[in-house]
Amino acid sequence: MTGFMGLTFSAFAGICFVSGLAVLMGGKEHH
Repeated sequence: MTGFMGLTFSAFAGICFVSGLAVLMGGKEHH
């Protein structure tokens, strides 16, 4: 169970990181 939770958290954190990075890059391009 702990391994599954860790894997889910890692995937969620990865998606949030990539999404935030994309928004940051998009904002820089627009400005």
